[in-house]
Amino acid sequence: MWRLFSMSKIIYLSHLLESKTPSYGDRSVFQLENKRSIKCGDHANESFLHMSVHLGTHIDMPIHFYANGQSIEDFPASFWIFDHPVIIEIQPKDQIIYHEIEKALNDLPDNIKTKCDLLIVKTGMGKLRHLPKYWENNPGFSPDLYAYFRSTLPSLRVFGFDSISLTGFQNRDIGKIAHKSFLNPESPVLLLEDMKLDEINSTTQLKNVIIAPLCLAKSDGLPCTAIGVTS
Repeated sequence: MWRLFSMSKIIYLSHLLESKTPSYGDRSVFQLENKRSIKCGDHANESFLHMSVHLGTHIDMPIHFYANGQSIEDFPASFWIFDHPVIIEIQPKDQIIYHEIEKALNDLPDNIKTKCDLLIVKTGMGKLRHLPKYWENNPGFSPDLYAYFRSTLPSLRVFGFDSISLTGFQNRDIGKIAHKSFLNPESPVLLLEDMKLDEINSTTQLKNVIIAPLCLAKSDGLPCTAIGVTS
């Protein structure tokens, strides 16, 4: 496998988790607490983690909005390897995103849309991640995108983007509907929120993406490391 990727550029598509990691609604913080320290005379360093499972780059699972929704136990390891990722760039014009994505996808060849298993949308919000605007005035995504994706991207398994949430903080009611649409247990499209997309754009030849979620039993959210393989 390493030889296969040795001529490629391999990049992180996930942000580092740290004390400055923003959270939706400014509701939670990341804490890495040192319980044992070599500097203090202990034999080893040992840290304890305190955080929401929806902090940083993470996957929303169906159980997040459905009591009978799937969690990681319901997905095989092969689910997290994507051989046909598609990247599009948009400039959001409104607080609810729809038409910009529709236009960008309509411009793609049908064979690319048919095979697409991971859609990555670069909104440009990632540039504002250090500002309060990132979490308190982020654009959301229309619930109608789910039906559009299902008809246009039949192989889609995950929808990822460089915004803190599918839900715009100013339009939380619409965001709840959108989450329930995408995470419908009967045919879910999982959500990869708060991606790190500063190294890629719509011209990037992204060959593969591997998403490595934290294997938390029955968890509604999964912090994850996403890795992209480019030409």
